[in-house]
Amino acid sequence: MRNLRMIPLVLAVLALAVLLPPGPAPAQQATWKLQSLLNPGYMGTDAEIWFAQEVEKRTGGKVKITVYPGAALGFAGPRIMTAVGQGLLEASQMWGAHVSGDLRLAEIIELPGLIPYDIPLRKKIVQMVLPAQERAMDGFGVLPFASGQVEPRNIYSRKPIRSIADLKGVKLRAQGIVETEFTKAIGATPVTLTWEEVYPAMQQGVIDAYWVTHSATFNAKLHEVAKYCYEVGLGGANWFVVINKAAVEKLPPDARSSTPSSTRWPSTATRWGWGAPTGSSW
Repeated sequence: MRNLRMIPLVLAVLALAVLLPPGPAPAQQATWKLQSLLNPGYMGTDAEIWFAQEVEKRTGGKVKITVYPGAALGFAGPRIMTAVGQGLLEASQMWGAHVSGDLRLAEIIELPGLIPYDIPLRKKIVQMVLPAQERAMDGFGVLPFASGQVEPRNIYSRKPIRSIADLKGVKLRAQGIVETEFTKAIGATPVTLTWEEVYPAMQQGVIDAYWVTHSATFNAKLHEVAKYCYEVGLGGANWFVVINKAAVEKLPPDARSSTPSSTRWPSTATRWGWGAPTGSSW
């Protein structure tokens, strides 16, 4: 009988719950994937990890970016601009030479012999070129959020190269249109491989040598399979962090305003990039 008497009370409570206005909805968390092509320990990848942590901290958890280093999500360099533009990735590390087939402007500062290894000069050139790159990438639905030119590229080889003549027939991994044409011009045979394929290709003798920076070689442990290094000082790859524009536009205004401003990155973390896009609320 006692249980029967409780039924009207339970029904009254349920009715009251239905009639009361709902409380505020919990804030929805935006979750982003950021793929880095290289591994932790490389300056660009470390900067991207720092950025992801800083975004989550400054937005109070409203935006969470998970970094996948070593191309862990399976998007190779040449696919990055398309993958980010189509929203398959919200953000990614990108290298200008990788996407030069889609956008030649992305590797304009990599021309051999164009820019000496003068860091203040390179910083100025990156800042001058970035607005044009931003306009061009807009057509892909991509925002170049950070940009910088890394150190010059050199030849690492399995065998000694004592003269230009020794380059004839050398299978030399090159990336992008500019580097491929330069490789042909010096008599070597350019080979196209993704970054992840370089180590096994060197190990198995599929290629004889490759172009890259000292820092990337050490990070990928390629010094284990390359016996010789030649300081050529060829150009310098253009590193970007690119973001899907639609993903940025979907963020609530308070999350946008709490995120690290790209215009302050050079002073916040000098390794993080030298340029900042124009007209962005970030």
